[in-house]
Amino acid sequence: MEHDGKAIPVTISTGVADTSGPNASFEQLFAEADRALYLAKRSGRNCFRRLPQIRLVHEAGAEEGGEKGDGKRQLA
Repeated sequence: MEHDGKAIPVTISTGVADTSGPNASFEQLFAEADRALYLAKRSGRNCFRRLPQIRLVHEAGAEEGGEKGDGKRQLA
């Protein structure tokens, strides 16, 4: 990047979070991305961190060999 004819080095650190399914809210996704951003900033400059996918536990959780879901957030 240039400013007043001088090159200015620019770096970026970012946090990434992803989710699938209809039950994850924007607020949850935003909070996870924010947490990933601060993990990236603590790791140094010019990097990114991606958090595991958010999975909401459903009543169908027993299908995966688990117990009935309680609707709380869990990391997949």
